[in-house]
Amino acid sequence: MHAQRLKMWDEFNTCWLSILQRQKEMVTEIIATGQRPELPQSVMDYEFMESMGKELVRLCDMMEKHGLVDYQMGVWEEEIITRRLNFYPCLFNTAMLTGSSSYLLS
Repeated sequence: MHAQRLKMWDEFNTCWLSILQRQKEMVTEIIATGQRPELPQSVMDYEFMESMGKELVRLCDMMEKHGLVDYQMGVWEEEIITRRLNFYPCLFNTAMLTGSSSYLLS
């Protein structure tokens, strides 16, 4: 049972980090080529990323009392938030490149 819980948390956190990494790669490609990704791929806009981050922090605040934040079993809040913040400069560069303050391609 313990191994299954560890696996579930690992997959949850890896999904968050993978989404952020993929978004950063797509935005970097947009900056380099000036071309938007082909559908069904899309880039999340700043407001959506900010909303996701706030929601994650809210959920982590609720789970922290149970010892489920920034440990092997639980949400890797610090790492996820750090990656999200590191993504913002790329998002701002894309907005400047496209002339859009709200960059969403879905």
